[in-house]
Amino acid sequence: MSLRIDTVSASGRIVAESDNAHVLVIEFRARSDNSGYVYVGDSGVTSESGREIAQGETFTLNFALPDIGRHAGRVLLSSFYVSLGGGDKVDWTAIIRDPAA
Repeated sequence: MSLRIDTVSASGRIVAESDNAHVLVIEFRARSDNSGYVYVGDSGVTSESGREIAQGETFTLNFALPDIGRHAGRVLLSSFYVSLGGGDKVDWTAIIRDPAA
């Protein structure tokens, strides 16, 4: 396993399309000084279709449960997108499955 931490400051994919890291757990945190809500989802994320996160709040997805073996972590990091207002930011932390496991 490895840990990835980063910040997103523009709407779109959170990592490069070629980033095929397999996510076990990912947490998104909207910055407390954001001017509005941020939204997390797939490539079509909008305020109508994404998971809304208020300023200072977090949203966590756990893809490791209940199976913590080989089948865990089938979701690619590159499949996550955010929708942000101007100047807003989302911090994210992901636990990535070791590709050899």
